[in-house]
Amino acid sequence: MDEAVGARIDELCAGIHGAVPQGKAGDQIDRVFREDYALPVWTLLAGAPGPAAAAVALGEDLTGGLFGTTVRVDAVPSAGGGLVVDGVAADVPLPDGTAPLLVEVHAGPRRLVVRIPAGGAGLSLARVRPVGLEGLAFGTYTLRGCRVGDEQVVADITERPDGLAEIVANTRLLIAAVGLGLQARALSAALDHVVDRPFGDGRLVNQQAIRHRLATIGARLRMAHAQLVAAEPADAGLVALVTGRLVAEGVEECCQFFGGRGFLNDYWISSAYRDAALLPVLLGREDLLNLEGEGAPAESASVSAFRSRVRAFLAERILPRMAAWEDAEDLPPEAFEAFAEGGLTGHRVAVRNGGLGLSMRHAGAMVEEMMEHSVLGMATSLLAQAHSVLPLLEELGTERQKERYLRPSLRGELVSGIAITEPTGGSDLIGAIRTTAVEDGDHWVLNGEKMFITNAPVADFLVVLVRTRPDRGPLGMSLFVVDTAADGFSVKERLDKMGARCSPTGWIRFTDCRIPKDALLGPVNRGFPLATAKLLNERILVAVSALANARSILASAGDGPGLAAQRAEVEAGFAFVRRTLDGMDAGAYRVEDVAAAKFLTVEITQRAISSAARHLGVGAFDERTLVSRAFRDARVLGVFAGSSETMRDVFFAALARGKGLRSGTDHG
Repeated sequence: MDEAVGARIDELCAGIHGAVPQGKAGDQIDRVFREDYALPVWTLLAGAPGPAAAAVALGEDLTGGLFGTTVRVDAVPSAGGGLVVDGVAADVPLPDGTAPLLVEVHAGPRRLVVRIPAGGAGLSLARVRPVGLEGLAFGTYTLRGCRVGDEQVVADITERPDGLAEIVANTRLLIAAVGLGLQARALSAALDHVVDRPFGDGRLVNQQAIRHRLATIGARLRMAHAQLVAAEPADAGLVALVTGRLVAEGVEECCQFFGGRGFLNDYWISSAYRDAALLPVLLGREDLLNLEGEGAPAESASVSAFRSRVRAFLAERILPRMAAWEDAEDLPPEAFEAFAEGGLTGHRVAVRNGGLGLSMRHAGAMVEEMMEHSVLGMATSLLAQAHSVLPLLEELGTERQKERYLRPSLRGELVSGIAITEPTGGSDLIGAIRTTAVEDGDHWVLNGEKMFITNAPVADFLVVLVRTRPDRGPLGMSLFVVDTAADGFSVKERLDKMGARCSPTGWIRFTDCRIPKDALLGPVNRGFPLATAKLLNERILVAVSALANARSILASAGDGPGLAAQRAEVEAGFAFVRRTLDGMDAGAYRVEDVAAAKFLTVEITQRAISSAARHLGVGAFDERTLVSRAFRDARVLGVFAGSSETMRDVFFAALARGKGLRSGTDHG
């Protein structure tokens, strides 16, 4: 289990002790759940049961099916005082054979928690079932004429005290943390195994499919961990739904990497498989989980204010025109002027240069608001300019370039795009880029083609990545600012796309295109790392757009069967993405987390759209519906700013670091 999960467990333990309500009933719950019950599930899973631990049997409506326990126990007044209790408590987690039982009973309209000593008259432990997880076992208690004195009534829970609900929620979060620790250990074991296992002339890890499967498991683990770290007790149901499925599926897949050995008891992974299958039962029945948590902490006042500003701007200036723009498959100049007037074009440009100087969390909020309406085409055209071109100009541009291109763009007078992808490929930039620039006196001469270039058909200028030293690979590429009015520049074709229709996309050609020497943007032969660094911003915002789109689509589908799991997964994705955005703002983040967020969230939104469409039926594909537009647009999210396959390669390279491999994609 990693240090972050361990720290979260410590935090949750402290939270349980501070979660009890005040007053007499609260004092009793505090005493029992702190001193006697303590943390029975956690101590059991850790293999160190406390001497005063108790077996606890609370009904499904109190626990949401936590542990799978079912309780059917009734009490009637005893002639001599106290109560007489009869019934059955099944599948109760056991700390040991001598622990007392805390059981929920129904006494007319009242619901009580009573304490019955082990071996007490009328109480018997009918059956014990070991289930793995380091000695955890479940038992079935029968109660026949069991007498309970008033002093054994621990608490009246008729009104379901908030403290008890919070203790249950925190216990659920603890179990989720244990599950993630199990998943992390299984992933590490699987990675070691595929690195060591011979396969053909090499090793099993040589297979791209294996690397990508491991990357997916590892990325989902990072996502679930981010959700757990950010969770409050109210979010426990969301965490349980995501974690229960993720661990059960992830550990099972890790077991598959071992082949037949994965089902031999001599291998630890086989016990992990059994334990992981039990985890969803421990976390509670999916149909009983409370999924009303928000899943994310409150944002800052600055981000919230900017979000409100964007929402109002979209409602007034953009959304009334979106249908016409989609039909025309174009964004007219007034759209870019409106973006600039609303401050959206320059939200990432410093104030000293005419922008708003806002953070990535602000940018994320802006994209969320846009994609709540599934306007990917419009968002794509705006972000290509606002998050790729203008930051490069601000960072690398000369004063002349800023005056000529940056400031007019911020005023909405110019439209731009970034031209990197070529017809021969997009994600493999090092191998795919063929366009060249050759010095000729006071000019550079460009030759080649670029494809899938956002805004190219309507752009006034483009930032272009080309080879200036073809013999030096990524250390021989440079960036240039190219006016689209330059001789030798042409739009070969305006691409007819399935989705993102209103974003104009072009296939462009440079034929002996002469541009002045001062069109060079930044140092010569340093263009590749400078351009690809900006792709990180684009990738994380693609992830935000995917999740916001998924959330909107699921909301439009109502409460269809199976959609709750999709919603929980979306909230887990948001927790991961927001943590990454905060890290980017602080300058402390992992590149592989950006890659993981990109490919995970795209797949989350594609699953959400498919689920919503199945629920809504054929009406979902009316061209004017949100689902139909999202269905057309979502496919391209897996390609924007790097394909999902490339993102898996990036993540696996980090996952395999220290395993003796040369890189994530080269395993000779």
